[in-house]
Amino acid sequence: MYLDEINLKYWCTQKDDLFKKNQELSQRFEKIKEIFNWIQEGNQKVSIENNEVKIGNGPIKIGDRNPCIEMFGPAIDSLTAGSSFTGVYVQADCFDSSMRNKIIEILSIFGGFDFKNPGVMRDEYRIVSSAITGVETTNYSSYSYSKAPSSHFADNTYFFEIMRFIQGINETPLENFNIAMRYPGKYMKEVNDDNKFSKEALTQKDALKLRFPYKFLWMWANKDKVLHPFSLMAFRNFLSSKFMEDILNAQNPKLTPANLANMNFGEFKEIWAKISEAVIKKLGFDRAEEQSCDLETVSKLISVLMVEESDMKNSSDLLKTSKQIILYGAPGTGKTYTAMKIAKEFMACTEVEKIVLQEDEFENKHRFSKKCLTLTEKSNENAYQKIENGLYEIIQFHPNYTYQDFIGGISPKLDNGALSYELTKGVFQRFCKTAKVNPECNFVLIIDEINRANLSEVFGELLYALEYRDKAVNIPYFGEFVIPSNVYIIGTMNDVDKSLVTFDLALRRRFGFFRLDPELDSLNDMFAIDEDTCLIEENALSKYIDKCKQLNISLIAQKGLALDSSYQIGQAYFKKIENFLTEQIANQLISPFELEKLWIYHIEPLLQEYLGMSLESGEIKRKLEDIKKEFIKENK
Repeated sequence: MYLDEINLKYWCTQKDDLFKKNQELSQRFEKIKEIFNWIQEGNQKVSIENNEVKIGNGPIKIGDRNPCIEMFGPAIDSLTAGSSFTGVYVQADCFDSSMRNKIIEILSIFGGFDFKNPGVMRDEYRIVSSAITGVETTNYSSYSYSKAPSSHFADNTYFFEIMRFIQGINETPLENFNIAMRYPGKYMKEVNDDNKFSKEALTQKDALKLRFPYKFLWMWANKDKVLHPFSLMAFRNFLSSKFMEDILNAQNPKLTPANLANMNFGEFKEIWAKISEAVIKKLGFDRAEEQSCDLETVSKLISVLMVEESDMKNSSDLLKTSKQIILYGAPGTGKTYTAMKIAKEFMACTEVEKIVLQEDEFENKHRFSKKCLTLTEKSNENAYQKIENGLYEIIQFHPNYTYQDFIGGISPKLDNGALSYELTKGVFQRFCKTAKVNPECNFVLIIDEINRANLSEVFGELLYALEYRDKAVNIPYFGEFVIPSNVYIIGTMNDVDKSLVTFDLALRRRFGFFRLDPELDSLNDMFAIDEDTCLIEENALSKYIDKCKQLNISLIAQKGLALDSSYQIGQAYFKKIENFLTEQIANQLISPFELEKLWIYHIEPLLQEYLGMSLESGEIKRKLEDIKKEFIKENK
């Protein structure tokens, strides 16, 4: 979102509406504040005396032993995990219920995990970039950013080390804390049967001094004195805003967003305190009441505004850069829906068009197959019509989809019982030819289930053309062919479907990949709870959403099915509950009867596909039955 002085002041006056509209982001901010307040309370003070760790007056034990107070202590205590979030549960399960939830919450902040969907790491919540490729490098950038994190913060750092860091951050030297940035396996070696760490591992402490996590913890530990955005994404986007341009320039003309983000921890603290003061002064908190916000509110505004619709923004940015992307994730996460939203954005559709036009009206105006005449192999460039608006097309790949379907070639034709062969252009060739004569418009091709076809065969010679836009490649029968720079490709795929043909490396490097995780709170919007005609009663819908979230937690929890976080269930599957409710009746309740139907007809078949041969295990069957009983039982 564009942010300058004028619209930040405007949002100060509209903060209540903004926070209500973005409840999930607002709740994230409030939850982090609650956890930091809890950590900073005196009765939860963490101390280490004589190699014994205490919280308050009570010592912490791992079984019957003291936890290790060295770096990678969890590794020595067998509490680390190579898979995302598993180590969080391993740590939490070592303690009683009064501490268990707090441990999960603390480590969820540290690892960038969603509170409501434990185990799901979300880009907008992360506090670590993934620019570093190894602890031996000097590239410790907090400003560079890529999709997959190279961190196991939550799984490999003790929760009490984070608490101790927050409580002593203004008094204790950094080197006295044992926060680990990466998984320890490759940095450990056996010496006389004792676990030891290589020198390379210890350089993680040097890396952390330059990166965002230390800065994040310091900002929040001093949240009454400085601005404190809730994630690296919010922090980075705020630094790059028009509003911050003048702030940074006033501090130092040579100060850029990148070198501030990558600044040494000690220097950063001094600069950020001055920046926070300058922001307060620029917003003029002493002006009329309707334009005033306190420091906490501005930090919350920054957090929400800078990641609002972040998935759409980031996937759109990725498409602009790479020209072709893959939206991937678990079934039902809205990949095709998101692809259509991006297509509308790239076609520069007005907000009125997006909202007012019915689906068939929108198709008639913007869909390639509706708008353009059928074009044959005999058509010359002049036959490709001029258009006024951007166009999109959506096709679905399948195992029998061919090069002839996509690009073109000799195809059989049956005419009055007589078989003949003709040369025909495929949909992508016609799409690109039309785009070429309309360079001022954007053309977006959506390929649903892109990895169901034999991709190397379907794309053929176009590997070169995908990478080098507007440069000709020779294709059989048709001669020179180019993919214009105004053509964008969005593919969708379920990454857990093991029956699908995978991308080969040559094709993979030509696509950007963007993951979509389940967004179960979006069920509120899907069922329009603000409307009088809502199909499900509001309180019943809230309880149903909680059930769906708990089901996903059960799929990945160590005590549940222990599946990878990719094997969760998307919101579209849970929306199918409407198929078993009475049509045209508003504000219905959801009974175990409807829940069991949803389980039998939609959820269970998907889980059976997930589990495969594992279903032969009696233990897995028992766990699956327990999960079912919990899902369909009546809410009290």
